[in-house]
Amino acid sequence: MSWLVIGVSGVSCSGKTSLAQSIANVFSDSALTEKFYPNLKVGQVKLVCQDDYFWPIDHPKHEWVQVNGVDHINREQLSAMDMDKMSDDLMRIIGNGNVVSKGSITAAAASNPLNILIIEGFMIFNHKLTAELCQVKICLSISFEKCFDRRKVRVYKQRTPPGYFENYTWPLYESHFNEFKNMEGLIIINGGDTMESCTDKALSFIKMYL
Repeated sequence: MSWLVIGVSGVSCSGKTSLAQSIANVFSDSALTEKFYPNLKVGQVKLVCQDDYFWPIDHPKHEWVQVNGVDHINREQLSAMDMDKMSDDLMRIIGNGNVVSKGSITAAAASNPLNILIIEGFMIFNHKLTAELCQVKICLSISFEKCFDRRKVRVYKQRTPPGYFENYTWPLYESHFNEFKNMEGLIIINGGDTMESCTDKALSFIKMYL
């Protein structure tokens, strides 16, 4: 089996989860796939979200910080997640299959189904295995102001105290982004655009890869 692995990253509320799901929806619908990628036959479509691997709230690996007098987990780092389990799950999905190289999917070979694996998460390009797995690397960029506005209306299972976004989420993401911003092949999309626009741009870049 052949796999195309697509990575979608970005700061919290940049739209990465919505974009990853939108891409998955296209490849899961044969009519939409035909529209964007004529003659491409798609097999399995898998979506793996990094947020699903956060340690439980009482796990000893968590680092606790104090924000405006409130103790809160620092969730803006790889150690807050079980990346070993995520890596194992990803490799289990791919199994004995191979990841395709750029430009290797031709019309002549399109009769063989291509499996799609989409990996979504705010630090997938800061982790060696997940970064290396992704052939298509997409990062959504968004301004501090727009990101903050989106955070205000989002409902979280664990409520963040006032000041957490400004003092931890945003500055730590900027630090994480600086680690991978010069990564070869990285595609930057404006997360402030409509999701339709972001999806169209992502699909165009994926088409160039294929």
